[in-house]
Amino acid sequence: MSSVVTISDLRRRVLLLCSSAGDIASLVARQEEDEVADKRLVSVFKYLVDVALLLGIDLTDACLQKLSLNDRKYPVELCGKEVGNGVGVVVDECYTVSDANAKVYVKIRKYSDWSDVTGVTVANQVLAVEVSNDRWLESFLSGGLEQVALKSSAFVAERGWQEHDSETSLALAICSECGELADAVAWLGDSVAEATWFKRLDCISQELADIVIFLVRMVAVCGSDVNEIVNRYRNDCSIVGSTGCE
Repeated sequence: MSSVVTISDLRRRVLLLCSSAGDIASLVARQEEDEVADKRLVSVFKYLVDVALLLGIDLTDACLQKLSLNDRKYPVELCGKEVGNGVGVVVDECYTVSDANAKVYVKIRKYSDWSDVTGVTVANQVLAVEVSNDRWLESFLSGGLEQVALKSSAFVAERGWQEHDSETSLALAICSECGELADAVAWLGDSVAEATWFKRLDCISQELADIVIFLVRMVAVCGSDVNEIVNRYRNDCSIVGSTGCE
């Protein structure tokens, strides 16, 4: 683990990210969605960038690799597979079977039922994200985030998942991924073995990527634009060159 990274600082930044995600969930629960697209989304964006900057995780690289992994994990031909008398649409680990009368939810164990087709198992989902300095940030802000948003939108459209993209669903999804990120750092001691840290860093990279992916979907559902989020981030943080904000 890099001597620059302190576990206490990492956990503090993750707590701030979880808190900002909770703010969005609170607004959605109170049906104040108009407030979500404003500085609340920027706040989540800011804190996830802070975590990535601390660890040197290139968010463009992490997100594109995670979307590529998701392409393999949720192949289009399986997401449209017929189940019973309807056509199923996978929502994480559930099949939504639509017919004229009802929607039925059937559990799909994607790592056992699908692994023989997709080749994706619990053990082989490691991303190859290289740890670097903060030079990735400007590229992420100048086009990387928009690229992730476009690919994420195409991924959802190909599988017909748009109907599931509501403010409530996405707010819950963001909170869920923040919870998984929190779990990855909750019990880390001040000293972490290199092999353990490598595995934990990959987990953190994937959870950050998931948060970004759900965040850009939330931006779209709220009628905003990722470039507006970037501009607000730049203004709020007064970025100079490639330096982030605290």
